[in-house]
Amino acid sequence: MTVGEAVPTGNTFDKYGSTNPVVRRLMSGFRGTLDELFSRAAPASVLDVGCGEGYVLDELVERGVRDVQGVDIVDIRRNKEHRFRFYDGVLLPFADRTFDLVVLSFVLHHVPNERKRGLIEEALRVSRAKVVIVEDTPSTGFDRLMNWRHGQSYRRKIKSTAAFGFLTSGEWRWLFQGMGVDAETRPLSRFCRSILQPFARTMFILRKARALIPTPTPTPTPTPNPT
Repeated sequence: MTVGEAVPTGNTFDKYGSTNPVVRRLMSGFRGTLDELFSRAAPASVLDVGCGEGYVLDELVERGVRDVQGVDIVDIRRNKEHRFRFYDGVLLPFADRTFDLVVLSFVLHHVPNERKRGLIEEALRVSRAKVVIVEDTPSTGFDRLMNWRHGQSYRRKIKSTAAFGFLTSGEWRWLFQGMGVDAETRPLSRFCRSILQPFARTMFILRKARALIPTPTPTPTPTPNPT
């Protein structure tokens, strides 16, 4: 696979659906952060970029979001009732400011380093105000080793030589600079995805600056003609 080709960006692991009470307890930090975010933002429409099998879409529906939609370069949804569109891995097939919220959950480490910023900018373009990113953010030697092994395995699987990097929390914040966003950082439990993958993870909430949110042009009031 060449850098110019579409890159698989799906989520194929049930990150939040475990029935094991211990696992669900460990994942509660992620769910609690998601609940708090939704209680404050109350989005009516959400796009899940790189939706994979649709676990995040299930979470959104469970929280009462009326309009949820997934996008990916392949369709491996378990629930075909969720709205879905294909995309080329580069440009999201939606008009500007289509969704209240755009989510990229464990997706960007599957995107070549040189294209990470471009996909975030696309997410910001189709969002009215907010983008949520959840990522592995290595902070120890163990994290870096396991992330490197995952990246090597992924490159072999898709026959790619592109650089797929796992960025630290600080590197993500550096990447967000100059994008016109207010970036909030929320560290997550190392076990929020799986007890078998105890790696550092972070949620980033990107709020678009007011300058990036178009203000409706007021309709001029006609001046009555003098009689």
